[in-house]
Amino acid sequence: MKKYGVLSEDFDPHKDPLNPYDLDRRYWKSLQHQPAQAANP
Repeated sequence: MKKYGVLSEDFDPHKDPLNPYDLDRRYWKSLQHQPAQAANP
């Protein structure tokens, strides 16, 4: 999950709390298409 940006690089599973519902939501949101913003002339 760190590799894909769902968890922060400094996340430590032995010290940091983990909410499985929030983690699941962030994982599925990371898979959604994010269209690029068009530049305004």
